Amino acid sequence: MTFVPPHPFMCNMPEKHSIKAESITDAYVKVVNFFKSYGIEFRN
Repeated sequence: MTFVPPHPFMCNMPEKHSIKAESITDAYVKVVNFFKSYGIEFRN
């Protein structure tokens, strides 16, 4: 993933982050956990 600044004002996210996963479900969980570590949560 590559993030283009400006980032959300509440956190200082890296400009690049790599995720390796064996399935799309595993990738989704890793992306959600990555964002959660920066205080961004997905809700339905």
